[in-house]
Amino acid sequence: MNPYLIGITGGIGSGKTTVSEIISHLGYKVYNSDARAHEIINENKLIKNKLTESFGSDLYEGSTLNKDYVSKLIFNDESAKLKINSIVHPEVINDFNNWVKENHVEKVLFKESALLFESSSYKGLDKVIYVYSDRKIRIERVKKRDPHRSRNEIEKIIHGTWGYEIDGKYITLYGDEIENQNNSGRTGTLKVSIFATNYPYSGGYLNGYLLFEYKLDPLYSGYVYSDILETGWCTYPPSGSYSLTIVLSEYQSYDYQIVDYITMDGYTYF
Repeated sequence: MNPYLIGITGGIGSGKTTVSEIISHLGYKVYNSDARAHEIINENKLIKNKLTESFGSDLYEGSTLNKDYVSKLIFNDESAKLKINSIVHPEVINDFNNWVKENHVEKVLFKESALLFESSSYKGLDKVIYVYSDRKIRIERVKKRDPHRSRNEIEKIIHGTWGYEIDGKYITLYGDEIENQNNSGRTGTLKVSIFATNYPYSGGYLNGYLLFEYKLDPLYSGYVYSDILETGWCTYPPSGSYSLTIVLSEYQSYDYQIVDYITMDGYTYF
């Protein structure tokens, strides 16, 4: 009988590692995806070669990943983040699968990962725990833990923490915040949607299948919608593999216009 697999996820500074430590103290085994990813990046020669071929020798200081360099690289270039993830994530998934085989006698195993949904690795799990925490507390935690990060960088990471979970007929969209950064006034009615497209969406006209959407009231200047979590009926596209994109639209004059979007890593099969 295979172990029951439970995922633990949440945004940066949410407290998912603390939850993992509590579970570990209770005697359960927990696979830390972030820690293993760093070990693989520093120790796996094939991965190191792929990364240096893509980003140059500055990516490493001796045999260790240059974290400051990587932080600045992905902060300024979303495509760099996607490239690194495409190289590292498959190896982490293989490593986790091997870890599960090694611990097959356990009744329950846990996997901690910040990117369970984005990497689609949640699909191999039986249950997922999503850890929430107040935004201000999260910022202070990360500042204390990672003093090299600026507040602007931390807020950008938090703002970009969006994802989804599909469970049978239902889909759940979650996100950390939507903020009206205008100096005055309010937005039109807002709409959050998730689309399935044949190729990764990169702006402009969106030609795809709408899986789910929900509306939010107009947002006044300086105000924020935080800890967003909505579940509803999922409209499945025709069978096949698709890139998924979460879209924020605003009602302007006569129709909804896309104001922001996040395209998920990889492809999802329906």
